[in-house]
Amino acid sequence: MDAVTRDHLLHGVAAVVVGLVGILLVVGLDARWTFSELPGYDNTDQWGAIYLHHHHHARVLAGQWPGVDPNQMVPEGLPLAALNGGNTMEMWVSLLLRAVLPWPGWFSWAHLVWIPLLVMAFQPLGWVLWKRRDAALAAGLSWAMWPFFLGEMSAGRLTQLALLGAPLGVAGLLTLGEGRWRRGAVGLALTALGYWFYGLFMALLVPIFMLWARFGARRSTRAVLRDAVRVGLGALVLVLPWLCVALWPRWTGAWVPEPGGGPGGASAVFDMALKLEGTQPRSARGWLPAVYVLGALATAFWGHRRALWAALTGVTVLFALGPATRFQGLDWHLPYELVWGVVPMLSRLNHPIRWLGVAGLFVVILAADGVARRRPAALWLLPAGVVAHLWWTGRAPLQHHVEQIPQHWSRLDSIAAAGGVIVVPIGRSAEAIRAVHLHERPLLGGMVEGLVWARPPEWTRRIESNSALAQLALVSTARVDRIVWVEDDVQAVRDLGFRTVVADLDLVGRVKGGQPDHVRTVLTEALGRPLYSDAHALVWHFPTSGTTTQAPRLPPVWTAP
Repeated sequence: MDAVTRDHLLHGVAAVVVGLVGILLVVGLDARWTFSELPGYDNTDQWGAIYLHHHHHARVLAGQWPGVDPNQMVPEGLPLAALNGGNTMEMWVSLLLRAVLPWPGWFSWAHLVWIPLLVMAFQPLGWVLWKRRDAALAAGLSWAMWPFFLGEMSAGRLTQLALLGAPLGVAGLLTLGEGRWRRGAVGLALTALGYWFYGLFMALLVPIFMLWARFGARRSTRAVLRDAVRVGLGALVLVLPWLCVALWPRWTGAWVPEPGGGPGGASAVFDMALKLEGTQPRSARGWLPAVYVLGALATAFWGHRRALWAALTGVTVLFALGPATRFQGLDWHLPYELVWGVVPMLSRLNHPIRWLGVAGLFVVILAADGVARRRPAALWLLPAGVVAHLWWTGRAPLQHHVEQIPQHWSRLDSIAAAGGVIVVPIGRSAEAIRAVHLHERPLLGGMVEGLVWARPPEWTRRIESNSALAQLALVSTARVDRIVWVEDDVQAVRDLGFRTVVADLDLVGRVKGGQPDHVRTVLTEALGRPLYSDAHALVWHFPTSGTTTQAPRLPPVWTAP
């Protein structure tokens, strides 16, 4: 082993060690919970993540395509690849951990492992900037503990941490005009594969790098344009296989979900955006530690490329405010509104706060550059200040909780026959996915049934046209007082594999006009004594036959989104 290889190896080992120390700094000294509890707080996004990771693993291990789930929105299936664009990097990471850890330990460590992964991902950029490994390690740790990342981690949104390619992309973009474009292309492609929107964000920032290369580094216009085109085309070629998979349903004419968003709404002020006043989104609370501001002041005196880092930081934070922001009782329209309404796909992102994911990289560089050049050893004060901020604001120690599954789900296998499950209220029971990893049964609806735009048209029409399903959909809002089981419709539902009806009274109570007591009364009359009953839910067998051949007259099922 030559000296260079040995140095790189030692640097890599040091990055792993620093990342593991970062986990301890975030978790605290008592890390025993990481093997028996879930990280963060109990919320619907985390339930979705638990379902998605289990589904991805099961399909991959069975040698099946994970981009669709035939056991949701039955029988049409849930087109996951069309919904997430194939961004599953975090699920491949968790699959590796699942091979060595039991549940829920592998899921907890699938969150925490992103701290050392981000530290390691920063090292190529840190070396390019400062040629000092200690500075690269200190700045990398600061970036891995970016408060926004911990906020997203606590919510179970690991896709927002999948920025492993961003530092490499930035390192490559710094060489625009020098004929070296491959590193930039690989970095941008890897960023996009982690999260397509992050790749789009980075692409939108390329003109800033081009302006700096032309006027800051004084490279020729032609060379800068040439390299920028090469970076863009190179990145596109690298992501093309995944892009084809994500777009294949559209190209073949299949139905794909079309999310809402875009210009034309009543207000361009988004709830999930950084705010100048009022309560920040949960993941953005305490997003800017004071030590970053102090570091930026040092960079103003001693740093290099100050205009570049300041511009990138300013633009990304400004874009995190969204198309408009409310301040002093007025809606102030911002430059992002122009970009948001013009750039393809960007108008579908109703969470401008996610610009903070990219902003963190530039905030850290802006905070670190001056000290790294003047007093490299002092740069360890940066992650120390971040840790102090995390503990002061309550981000650390990382919140955790015991998984809580309602009894009607945890006991389902012991009380109900095998087969699919119909959850009432139909169309409003997305939360039912929280227990799919336990019972592994098909659901009539599933993760996206509450999103009108994500429901397959055939699925919607089937519920309208099948009197058994239509009445179960109408009962939650007291629009039917008695259920009549029509033989043909009952058999059609049974032919789809459904054997169980679960009435989730808590979910019924959240529906506009929902009446839990009415649901309990009508379904008990129609289905008999429940197999299971408590204050929150009831479980029945679905009928084996109908009582009539004459379909009742029913009001419209889907009267409102």
